[in-house]
Amino acid sequence: GSITCLVLQFIYLAHVALFFTGFVGRGNDCGDDSRIIRYVTAGVSVTMIVTAVGLMVSQERYGLVSRQELTIGERIPYLRRPIVISIPRFLQNQWNTIRCISNVLILITAFGPSSKCDGHSGLVEGGSVMEDGMRTLSAVTAVLM
Repeated sequence: GSITCLVLQFIYLAHVALFFTGFVGRGNDCGDDSRIIRYVTAGVSVTMIVTAVGLMVSQERYGLVSRQELTIGERIPYLRRPIVISIPRFLQNQWNTIRCISNVLILITAFGPSSKCDGHSGLVEGGSVMEDGMRTLSAVTAVLM
């Protein structure tokens, strides 16, 4: 009930605080503390994704889904019948969908290729397209959270 909802919101709020501390506040810091915060944030994201996928599989198994028909049209002969897509109840809530997307983006940002830090020696001089892309990805994630 209400207590479960409050606990989940607290966990999500702590996750947001970790993200802003590790990825936004310490964005250019390559120290061990910053890396630990980023990896803990990614670990929480993995836990949230695994839990969400488990819940969606359970909802599919028990029929707690909405079935949507998509019609492609008559231009593609073998797709004249509508395509039926099952959407679990979990994803019917826009906030849950956005949380899933932001968790995936956190994982990409945490473990994706970046030229900010080269192994253990600290910040690399100069910027690159990849670094700008990862910075943009962090900004998009921040907006979604």
